[in-house]
Amino acid sequence: PDSLAAQEELLRAHAAAQAHEVVRVYSDSASGKRIDKRDAFQRLIDDVSHGPDFEAVLVRDVSRWSRAENTDEAGYYEFLCRTSGVQVLYVDESFGPEQSPYALLMKSVKRAMAAEFSLEKARTVHSSHARLVRQGFWPTGSVPYALKRVLVDEGIEIRVLEPGDRKVLSNQRVKFALGDPSQVGIVRRIFTAYVGGASVKMIAGDLVADGIPSSRQSCWTPGMVSYVLQNDAYSGALVYWFRNGERPSALLNLRDSDSDRVVRCENAHPAI
Repeated sequence: PDSLAAQEELLRAHAAAQAHEVVRVYSDSASGKRIDKRDAFQRLIDDVSHGPDFEAVLVRDVSRWSRAENTDEAGYYEFLCRTSGVQVLYVDESFGPEQSPYALLMKSVKRAMAAEFSLEKARTVHSSHARLVRQGFWPTGSVPYALKRVLVDEGIEIRVLEPGDRKVLSNQRVKFALGDPSQVGIVRRIFTAYVGGASVKMIAGDLVADGIPSSRQSCWTPGMVSYVLQNDAYSGALVYWFRNGERPSALLNLRDSDSDRVVRCENAHPAI
């Protein structure tokens, strides 16, 4: 949790030692593999592209630009800065600011190392999450409608986790449990109506007519009803999809396959 603060402290200390004036800080608490969730980084690139009011960018190391598998991406952002007249200064690297053959070679190596680090980290997280799911625990992600997260320590339920809450101790686990009774009733109503022959469009229309909000506090749509009907969580099964940025709907064809991108545990929690 102190990583960003420590990086900023390092950069400010370097700026003070070199008599640089810090005019702006761009800081993101997000993965370096993609930039779509790095709002501050996108602002930096936009500022650089439209007449920046600064002469240089202080960066801790090469990996701060990007950890994308395509290492040219990180190089592109530095190239964009330099062609816009903005110098790139690496504070925690052994090579200097000059564009010498040694510096260029080291940057290429460091970019490849950053990408490999990201891939290795992803493999570790994948393995850890898969193991938890097979044991009936929920590793991370959103909670389905009408269910809730319960913090468990050695099989004993401690408390309900509210949205945004996280477990603290490594030996604690998170399980699903039945949530709001009124929402549980809505899920049963959806399944009962569908088994009775109603279409997803009819079911959604009836829920809207009765003024029943969805999990997003919005009007039910046929797509939402369809998603409920296809969600294994309501049968008590825990299913975890390794999406790699894809939408869940894009992975539905993997539901009954042997793909290692889908991990499941039957009877992980009470069924609705």
